[in-house]
Amino acid sequence: MGLDYPVHDPTTLRNVFCGLINMTSTLIATCLCGINAEKLQLDSQIPFSVSSCACNSCRYSSGVLYTSRIPIRQRPTAVEKLQRYDSSNKLSRYFCPVCGSHMFVHAVKDDSWSVCSGAVDHVVGLEHVSVLSLEHIMQHDFVGDTRDGGLAVCLSHFDDNTAPLFAQAPNGTTFEKSPTNDAIALEPSHPRKARLDADSIEENATAIDKISGRCHCGGVNFRITRPGVVSTHCSSPFPDLLVPYHSSSSANPQDIKWWLRANGSKYLAGTCACRSCRLGSGYPIQSWAFIPKANILQADGERLRYEMGTLQQVESSKDCFREFCRICGATVFWHCRERPDLVDVSVGLLRADEGSRAESWLHWWTDRVSFKEDALDQVLVSALELGLENIEVEE
Repeated sequence: MGLDYPVHDPTTLRNVFCGLINMTSTLIATCLCGINAEKLQLDSQIPFSVSSCACNSCRYSSGVLYTSRIPIRQRPTAVEKLQRYDSSNKLSRYFCPVCGSHMFVHAVKDDSWSVCSGAVDHVVGLEHVSVLSLEHIMQHDFVGDTRDGGLAVCLSHFDDNTAPLFAQAPNGTTFEKSPTNDAIALEPSHPRKARLDADSIEENATAIDKISGRCHCGGVNFRITRPGVVSTHCSSPFPDLLVPYHSSSSANPQDIKWWLRANGSKYLAGTCACRSCRLGSGYPIQSWAFIPKANILQADGERLRYEMGTLQQVESSKDCFREFCRICGATVFWHCRERPDLVDVSVGLLRADEGSRAESWLHWWTDRVSFKEDALDQVLVSALELGLENIEVEE
């Protein structure tokens, strides 16, 4: 059942919450299936100051458009049961091998550990607080990798402060936009190796009628074709993104093809903050594109099979299924028996020439964050919802 909030401004929400925080915080982190859970005692108060990351490695290994992590004091015991993935020689990511939830990250250089912010299920003692602020985004790193700003442009103003968007590392220049509103990723002040290597550039060179999707390890590789007549052959009730589940029925008796936008030339895409998406990916905000299964092809050109490559399936709730890469843990698909021919695809895996939001393919819904009432961090979701207006949608 949805919550009812008297105010929606992030600053006001945080001010309401400030009187509830303590100098120490005890967090419960868990995976979606619940097999792995750990209590974490932190010496600082919430909300925690964090930096978000939009680099290619984070997007392609998670499926989301940005990641954020909360530093913890020591190696968590739960990692013994988690799957390890070395996304580089500097960073190891740990996710649940059963449900795919990203939970912890280990930085090799300074031997530091952090918990993925979406894996935090609740704060001990504040389980019934309706207005919670878990993380305060101070800056956004490696936004240049997105080419278009990703979701960082929607969270550039947080809690009455400006969160700078750095093109690469914080010691470089910031991410800006040109007078024509096209995104420009400026080079850092200290030259460094481009994050898009030859392999990544080749992957981004998509054909006019297809866009590729691929996880970080490459075990999951698929293509999406442009909308066409075949895209209208499925049916579906309206999603919470369009019709909030707590306010009215999501039935679709007129069989409106709501996933087709811009006169049928683009697919609908949006953001979700439900508990299942949050824990399933390990991060607070999941971005989905709604694609008919008939428009999703395997790398070999065959129609999509959920057993392809390194995909692993989990029934996240009754008759609802998620697929993730069993090697790198990237969230890939969501689908259900109620609408088997329409698939939610993780936008963070798409390789569009124009940028991470793939706006030549996707029409972004900017009116609402889906299941925002279920979000743990209400201040974050309120800030995102206000910032979605920074995405210019072409009708």
